[in-house]
Amino acid sequence: MKTGLVSVLSPCYNVAPYISRLLDSVITQTYKHLEVILVNDGSTDETEAIIDRYVPLLEKEGYQVSVIKQENKGLAAAINTGIKHFTGEFLTWPDPDDWLSPRAIETRVNLFREHPEVAVIRCNAELVKEDHPGPTQYFRPPSQNVQKLDGLFEDLLFTRTYFAPVCYMVRSERFLTVNPGRSIYVTKSASQNLQMLLPITQAYPALQLEEPLVFYCVRQDSRSHRAKTPEAKFARELLMLDVTRKTIQALPNPDPTLTRVVSVFYARGKLLPASFRGRMEDESLAWLARSDLGVLRERFGRLLVKLQCWHLTPRINSISRGLWSRILTALFWRTVCVSESLHFVQCPLAALPAESSRQLRETPITQGLVSIISPCYNVASLLPRLLDSLLTQTYKHLEVILVDDGSTDNTGEVIEGYAPLLKAAGYAVKVVGKPNGGIASAIDYGLKLFTGEFLTWPDADDWLTPNSIEEKVKVLRQYPNAGLVRCNAEKIDAKTGQSLGFLTTQSDRIFVAETLFTDLLHITTYFAPVCYMVRSSFFLEVNPSRSIYVNRAAMQNLQMMLPITHAYKAIQMDAPLAFYLVREGSLSRSARTPLDFFNWNSVMWEVTRQTLLRMENVDGAFIDETTRYFARNKLLPAAFKARLEAESLKLLNQSGLGFPQRGICKVLIRAHCASSSKTIDRTLVKVWARVLGRIFRMLVQEKAGVVHSRAR
Repeated sequence: MKTGLVSVLSPCYNVAPYISRLLDSVITQTYKHLEVILVNDGSTDETEAIIDRYVPLLEKEGYQVSVIKQENKGLAAAINTGIKHFTGEFLTWPDPDDWLSPRAIETRVNLFREHPEVAVIRCNAELVKEDHPGPTQYFRPPSQNVQKLDGLFEDLLFTRTYFAPVCYMVRSERFLTVNPGRSIYVTKSASQNLQMLLPITQAYPALQLEEPLVFYCVRQDSRSHRAKTPEAKFARELLMLDVTRKTIQALPNPDPTLTRVVSVFYARGKLLPASFRGRMEDESLAWLARSDLGVLRERFGRLLVKLQCWHLTPRINSISRGLWSRILTALFWRTVCVSESLHFVQCPLAALPAESSRQLRETPITQGLVSIISPCYNVASLLPRLLDSLLTQTYKHLEVILVDDGSTDNTGEVIEGYAPLLKAAGYAVKVVGKPNGGIASAIDYGLKLFTGEFLTWPDADDWLTPNSIEEKVKVLRQYPNAGLVRCNAEKIDAKTGQSLGFLTTQSDRIFVAETLFTDLLHITTYFAPVCYMVRSSFFLEVNPSRSIYVNRAAMQNLQMMLPITHAYKAIQMDAPLAFYLVREGSLSRSARTPLDFFNWNSVMWEVTRQTLLRMENVDGAFIDETTRYFARNKLLPAAFKARLEAESLKLLNQSGLGFPQRGICKVLIRAHCASSSKTIDRTLVKVWARVLGRIFRMLVQEKAGVVHSRAR
């Protein structure tokens, strides 16, 4: 590889109206050490003549230029040809109908220099809709931010992010490490970007640059928009699944369960919807059998397929103006095509290099060591209290992991000041800095690093009593089959510093918390992580990937606790061994309006569902029952109070309520959301809304919870 050289590879087939724009943008680049490789894939228009005209112009800029001609074989074949010839330190492969801003290459090369550990950099793009021009749009909200792109492998694998190759640039050495043969699977359906990106994002870290440095052309006649009929979409998705499977099997560090998960994802989210709409009975029944739905859902799905493909369905549709098929499709989608439930399945250790993955699996657990992970973001005024409480612990065999989540205040300086003090106390200290990604991302980062026999993860604004860690370790020693211990905590008002009581009744009791899993699941107990400590070996049994789903709304504590409390015994200590700061600005108290509260509960339920789906010994019936519980006790009351009519009616259908109750609730929802309701409410000093709300909650909410039996 030639140091500093950037290879720009573009596959060209009948792109005469567009190729000039790309080549002009390459000529105007501020970074001039370029290699331009143009693969003419058997074009039959003026593409070849335009390329020939631009070759001397490109060479005049000092660029190395290679033009390769071949018979038409498709974009993937053109890319496959081109990657055998590039020699640059970095590689990008824009489509010929997209183009670059003048600084697009220079900016990304500079970032590669600043971040030698990164193998992929993706920038933002401005979307240009040539057929339907309108307001300026981008793939992501534009800014100058640069951040680690956690989970890109999974996002690409489950097609929940953008693939536009003009946005991507890779480090060639790392690319060739995972693709030493310089080849991809050739198919007429394209899919070349998936194959180019999956191996390298599975093995190495990536960066996201939010600045829109390129332009992405949205064309109705592009290959990605060409499949118009259900039959064509089914054929395309089937081919994409085949390519994805082949790519997974060729990964340098494959997860053995990944092929099955991807197959189920494609079955539910892509193939079944297309085959059902296209009334493809045999294909629908075949993929139903491969979709891991469970017996009842599969049987109901088969019934809906039979009805959709029934010979009388076209006649019923003509009479009902298509209502019959719309009802069947809606039922089929809600029952079968739950692809979103698979969107957050994470490939274990996906973002780490293969060597790091092996090392992480083999990381020894140090007996007697207690690991303390604390995520830190703009807590310069609060963090010293936690760190002082660690220095005064009576238990001294500690590993302290401080993850600075891109703080913009003096948090980093506080950490640097305390690090030598913690080391002087005999503690193992690990300080990690990362771009801001939220508390969950900081915890996810810290999980890759801990080595202790026990693990706790206090928030940076809480703190411990001197004997807190020692007492919890004693209890876990006393109960060797317990996976977790939880203590009580004193609540402290952040403004006044006064005590607000305790999280639970204060006493000296120590007992088995039989219902903790259900209490956490229903959010009827406290989550304060400063109170919890887990046994690492049991935690890694239920979370071998050392990862959680990263969400800006946090929810990390739910994900940390649900799997281990489902699988193992939990011990409750009613003694207050910690202090929990009650702050108005905290994430858990940021929901101020009814709409905020509904959005918070919606995110909480989504994360809860993804966590349940990743857990062993949790079947579909349990998740359905939990869905009904959340709909009735959390989401429906919140949607009703926020006057969200459509959401309320949708949740009502998921609530499992009987026909009479559901009918009354619909009337109440429409009455509460009516335009005249607010006027009546103002006249009656909000009595109207309170009466409707009281009746609605009496009909909807249930006291009975979800019961579970411990897996181990």
